[in-house]
Amino acid sequence: MVANQSRPGFVWSSAANDWVPIAGVLDVNRSYDFNAASTIGGNTIINNTMPISGFRNAIINGGMDVWQRGTSFTHTSGSFYTADRFSFFADGTGGTKTISQQSFTPGAGSISGYEPTFFWRFNQSAVPTSQTEIELTQPIEDVRTFAGQTVTISFWAKADASRTVTTKFRQIFGTGGSAFVDSATQNNSLTTSWQRFTHTVTVPSINGKTVSASNNSRLELKFVFPSGVTQTIDIWGVQVEPGTIATPFEHRPIGTELALCQRYYQKITPSNTVSLAFGHVQSTVTERFTVPIPVSLRTLPALTATGTFTSVGNGGGFTLSSLSVLELEPNCVIISGTSATAHTIGALIMYGINGNVLAFDSEL
Repeated sequence: MVANQSRPGFVWSSAANDWVPIAGVLDVNRSYDFNAASTIGGNTIINNTMPISGFRNAIINGGMDVWQRGTSFTHTSGSFYTADRFSFFADGTGGTKTISQQSFTPGAGSISGYEPTFFWRFNQSAVPTSQTEIELTQPIEDVRTFAGQTVTISFWAKADASRTVTTKFRQIFGTGGSAFVDSATQNNSLTTSWQRFTHTVTVPSINGKTVSASNNSRLELKFVFPSGVTQTIDIWGVQVEPGTIATPFEHRPIGTELALCQRYYQKITPSNTVSLAFGHVQSTVTERFTVPIPVSLRTLPALTATGTFTSVGNGGGFTLSSLSVLELEPNCVIISGTSATAHTIGALIMYGINGNVLAFDSEL
């Protein structure tokens, strides 16, 4: 390397975990902080108009492409998941609240520089009584994530009128852990047009905190909506990344994004009666069988079985009830079921699901 020569090209950024383009040249007699907005000749090191590869975005399904649970939901009480990894909560009694998948018009230029497919919509057409809280949340696994670091939140949003949506982090230390801690908040002023909002925040340190061993600690990104009013709010392109710069929204391949979602939730929905798994008779009325899954789940999942699940073999077909997950393996779950008819212990059985659903939930 020849000293005192300018160097155009790329530099290594530990924040992006990648080589990133520079909008200028390097002076070998200077030192630069590639994790911050250092400048070269008056220009920022990272050129935000160019793509930066790698898993920069800690948010899963920020582009609202994956909706395994459905595409339209009516909220009555409490919290539930809508688009994958995004949980919705509202209090109050009554009212009319819906969450739905909406489609962008191709080529309309709704989000400058992008051609996204879907966005997330909340509509409250009738206000509940005693409503004080409406939130959209994504939990990021492990409260240690970004602890003590500077992080940038970014997203696109619009509303039916001028609305204020607040963003913040909440550190949840898990069952038996320390009390939750909230970060600084930012009020974002939505209009009727799509615009990108950014919020740079230092996530609190976890020094002196107790993190639960129950494997359910998390860092929650929260959107707090106005309460007590009729409203429509649309959101797309949610991103959380280290550093002080909101880089371009990271588009991961849809198969990759789906697999990331399936670590926390996945379901099997055959289109008709098919063979699903094989197993054996554990006792006269108890059967165990192994169901293959495409992605390893985070932890032993809760099982929801909708429809008729039957076993075939050992002299006939048998309807099973009381299904539960006994064991989780990297690429399968072992399920137990009860038959109303006695079987021969040790007999091999084939299982089918009649066009209905087995859903595995390992959410935080």
